Amino acid sequence: MTQVQRKPWSSDETERLIRTWDEIGSIVIISILLGRSQSSVQTQASRIALPRRSEQLHRHRRRWSRTEERQLEAALKDNTTGAGMIDIYSIAADLNRSVDAIAAKLQEQFGSEAAFAEKVDIPEDIRDIMDKALDTKSGEKPYAERGTIVDKRYKERMRKCLTCDTPFWSEGAHNRICDRCKRLHDSDD
Repeated sequence: MTQVQRKPWSSDETERLIRTWDEIGSIVIISILLGRSQSSVQTQASRIALPRRSEQLHRHRRRWSRTEERQLEAALKDNTTGAGMIDIYSIAADLNRSVDAIAAKLQEQFGSEAAFAEKVDIPEDIRDIMDKALDTKSGEKPYAERGTIVDKRYKERMRKCLTCDTPFWSEGAHNRICDRCKRLHDSDD
């Protein structure tokens, strides 16, 4: 078995992934633009806890029928340029499937993810989204510079009792009932 050399994600790549996750909405397209494998993009998205992409249910993980496979072949012929570049967005729209679903099916024909990636024609507006993903003029700190997320649930502070709604000094999120209500509840037993 051959060893695959994995390259670590840079903070710029991670920032681009975060900023384009919802806007581009396709793991295949993001992986092509970042020059990474689809599994690498999906794994990194999971590691940094990006939310699941919002896809319409009727477009998600539907089996391909024979008719749809023939429609895909026809759409592929209609949406391939003379240079052999595939307009995957038009095919996805024609078949009412996600770009990722079309890509997964076409990758079977091309034999590999890399061979398929070379043939995908990505529109300029999508490329611009990726290029602008690191525009620091927006005033927002890049992901790597934001620091760690502080969990304030475990901090001592004033909270309202869940039973009587009276403010009391709480030791943390686990302490949500005041002493008076605790004593009342204990005396009920």
